Amino acid sequence: SIVAEDKGNAPAWNYICFADTMLKDYKNGIAACMQAIAIQPNFQLAKNNLKWASDERSKLAADLAARAQAAPATRDARFYLDEGLDQLYLGAYDPAIESWRRTLELDPKNAIAANNIGTAYMMKLQYDEATTWFKRALALDPTMQLAKNNLAWAEQEKARHPPH
Repeated sequence: SIVAEDKGNAPAWNYICFADTMLKDYKNGIAACMQAIAIQPNFQLAKNNLKWASDERSKLAADLAARAQAAPATRDARFYLDEGLDQLYLGAYDPAIESWRRTLELDPKNAIAANNIGTAYMMKLQYDEATTWFKRALALDPTMQLAKNNLAWAEQEKARHPPH
């Protein structure tokens, strides 16, 4: 809310960078760090956080590339579930969706994969698709609180951002 009121608040952008990086949302974390530095070019903490976020993103990308070398026979539902999560953290939403679809091909009752697909669609601002997947996750596991929360989030965002 501070940034909404004052887009020139470099420390607020740096806090967003830190929070996003802690949440492994490297794409948005790096963007927030860069915004802080654009506002205040000598902001050393933001520069440090930018390096940290970039390094973490690079490590994750390297891990993902190494995982891609795994023999196809070892690629089970868990493999694709983890791969999708790493792709989501990197901001690669479409590849993440494809990984989770593979999870569902191997484990059709995997509510986590269905929920995660909905999350990727939320990141893409495709609220109807997200809602469909959160409902599918709940059909697979009616007790999944995360999917209930995400469904409420999708419905709230859809109401806030009606189609033009």
